[in-house]
Amino acid sequence: MSDLFTSLTQAGFQEQFLSVHDRIFSGQEESDIPDEYCLPFVDRHWERVLLESGVLNLSAENLRALTIAAEKMGDRQIIITDSETRPPHQMPIIATWNEKTLGQASSTLLAHFKNHTFGQSATWGLVYYWDEFSILGGTPVFMEAFLEAAGGRQRVKDRFLSFAAADWWTSVEPPTQVKILKSVGWSFGDVAL
Repeated sequence: MSDLFTSLTQAGFQEQFLSVHDRIFSGQEESDIPDEYCLPFVDRHWERVLLESGVLNLSAENLRALTIAAEKMGDRQIIITDSETRPPHQMPIIATWNEKTLGQASSTLLAHFKNHTFGQSATWGLVYYWDEFSILGGTPVFMEAFLEAAGGRQRVKDRFLSFAAADWWTSVEPPTQVKILKSVGWSFGDVAL
């Protein structure tokens, strides 16, 4: 337990948040099929963007934009849960929106697993992959708020592609890179290598 976030038991998460979680996340990120791997949300019509890192290590700019958009949806707190452990949801937390909270949470075991981040509004979700990137998706209202706060769709794309060109490409196989970029409507040719 922390002043800034609260750890939940697996049973507590299942009782309080599992139904919201399951309305957002499809679980496809655990698939070995690349076309499914990039479709982590139940609503396949949600717009998606790629972000560098996961919620526990987002850039200040992306964290600010995510906070603004989530709060517009009424989400004053976020729920972060592991998605990789079997069974899942062994170390979920509820956290407030600030860098200090997420910095403190990044020192927990949760930081070492793929995870799902969401709010009780069920209007958005963030999936963190082991490959050091995330897919953020949400309803049109949420994504509009996020993209506006982040400086626009092109700025989000440019920020991710800059990260990818500098750090990411070496750890991800080229066919997977292409699938991941295509999953959000971006292309490999957009990257200045």
